[in-house]
Amino acid sequence: MATSESDIRTAVSLLLRQYGSLTTSEVKELLNTVMPFDNDDMQPSRTRAEPLITQRIGNIVSHQKEDIRVYDETYVIDKTVRPATWSILVGLQSQNTLDRISDEDVQRRKERRRSFKPQQIDWQALNHRRTELGRLGEEFVMRYETNNVFQFAPNDLERVIHLSEEQGDG
Repeated sequence: MATSESDIRTAVSLLLRQYGSLTTSEVKELLNTVMPFDNDDMQPSRTRAEPLITQRIGNIVSHQKEDIRVYDETYVIDKTVRPATWSILVGLQSQNTLDRISDEDVQRRKERRRSFKPQQIDWQALNHRRTELGRLGEEFVMRYETNNVFQFAPNDLERVIHLSEEQGDG
């Protein structure tokens, strides 16, 4: 099922939380990082040399009658500049003091994005370490509780069981 303009407007707010402000071209380029596109979205437009999803993003701007319009009390699209800009709103909604994000805040967000260094995570090794840590923790608790039972009720030692070993850890 093709993504609607309403779905796009909702997803754009996620994108703008990361970047602060984007042009329409940047929204077209980055929207797939916050929402999946299906086969219907990727069909070529009959009227433009672009996928339908890209055309829908452009339609949001071109169909906007006002030069500046607030969407979902979350962001604003400003058509008074070229290219049109999409900017997150910041401030207190309850006091009607929502303003566009400042250029300084946009720069800070862009710097943070540039400084991000992706890294390879060995999920199998990480899971193994966590499993081992959990096993060691359970062994510690078993020794501790067995010692407590031994001090207060040595005849009941056979009643102490390692439940996750007996019944599973789910």
